[in-house]
Amino acid sequence: MIDFSDIRGQGRATDVLSGIFDSKRVPHAMIFSGPEGVGKGLTAERFAKALLCRGEGTVPCGECGPCMRIKSGVFPDLITLGIQEGRTKILIEQIREIEEILVYRPFYGKSRVVVIDPADMMSDGASAAILKTLEEPPKGTHFILITSRAFRLPATIISRCQVVRFSPLSPEDVVEILRGKDAANGEEEASRLCRGSVSRAESMIKGGLLDLRGELIGALSKMRLNDPKRADDLSQKVSKLKNSIPEVLDILKLWYRDIIVYNLTGSLEDLVNRDLIEKWGEVWSSVDQDSLVKSVESAEEISDLYMRGINLNMRLAFLMLFIRLTELKHGDLKTGR
Repeated sequence: MIDFSDIRGQGRATDVLSGIFDSKRVPHAMIFSGPEGVGKGLTAERFAKALLCRGEGTVPCGECGPCMRIKSGVFPDLITLGIQEGRTKILIEQIREIEEILVYRPFYGKSRVVVIDPADMMSDGASAAILKTLEEPPKGTHFILITSRAFRLPATIISRCQVVRFSPLSPEDVVEILRGKDAANGEEEASRLCRGSVSRAESMIKGGLLDLRGELIGALSKMRLNDPKRADDLSQKVSKLKNSIPEVLDILKLWYRDIIVYNLTGSLEDLVNRDLIEKWGEVWSSVDQDSLVKSVESAEEISDLYMRGINLNMRLAFLMLFIRLTELKHGDLKTGR
């Protein structure tokens, strides 16, 4: 039996892994697939330790030779592979190094575990090399490929692995995990905005996105028609957050969806931005629903283009978006569908 007691919100995935472990028929290769920051890495580490543990009963025991060596960071039968510093991909040379090790039997016991994270960032050469190894897996070796973008993995690799799916965490789980890490204030708001990802929530708190959310929504709430300077100042500031563009667009989409729900129900209970609705909701109460729906669609258009890798002038894109959102707010655009 594997101890997954401290892994929150992934009961389905850990039940699958427990069943696999108890059956003593562990696949030679698995893919742990799901959003970033939901516990895939921690679960992979725990499963790998359990496979290598020599203790009895609940594993990993933490006291046997392999457990102690893993804890010290020196255990040759647990191999982790990631992107090297200064690189953007996992390279074929890294796979070749592993292949040289896999020629030999495990050093301790009968099992060896190779964890590749993020597996979707392997170069074409690395993917081809690992595919060959998966087609003829060394005896006693188990691969765990971790990814938040399984669609980027070649179908030939996926077909040779058992996929274990991980789900977004609930806001309650995110809050509890953040509090356990002594995160800064804002965990409640971040937990509603992070789409079930602890790493995304941490980034929002530490990177200032929560403060930006308040500033962005406040500016849009106060923005008047024919005020291009304010729109341009806001677009210039937002476009500089190059690593957070998807999160900024998410903030906009969630805000307008919250306004739609609030105007229909008058309830704050299920809203992501309930704190800002209390502050700015009245400003948006007279905006018609078609305009609010169009506002969501406008933000989604930019988000779709960005996620497809289309080269956009983000300052101009946000400027046009903010002007359009303001016009919709003031009823200055036709909203025929």
